[in-house]
Amino acid sequence: MAVEEGRYEILTHTVMEELVKQKWKHVRWYYYTYLGLYFLFLISWSILIAFPSVQLKHIYAFPTDIWRIVLEVCFCFSCIIVFTFWLDGSRS
Repeated sequence: MAVEEGRYEILTHTVMEELVKQKWKHVRWYYYTYLGLYFLFLISWSILIAFPSVQLKHIYAFPTDIWRIVLEVCFCFSCIIVFTFWLDGSRS
């Protein structure tokens, strides 16, 4: 509400800052749990997609298997995003 009306000074008031700190104490575990599960999902999904079975690993047709490269690039970007979220969460 304060942001919609452009009253940013309300958000920097000491009472509001303390309220945000208290609320963060209650939801911190949820944030870190969700972030950890998301990161585990990304790692497991990347391993399943990027490393096929041994029989299929050595048969690589570039035009048809371009999806492996695309998924690895997406995985790298996702790891960067998760890492920046983790850094932002640990600083506050």
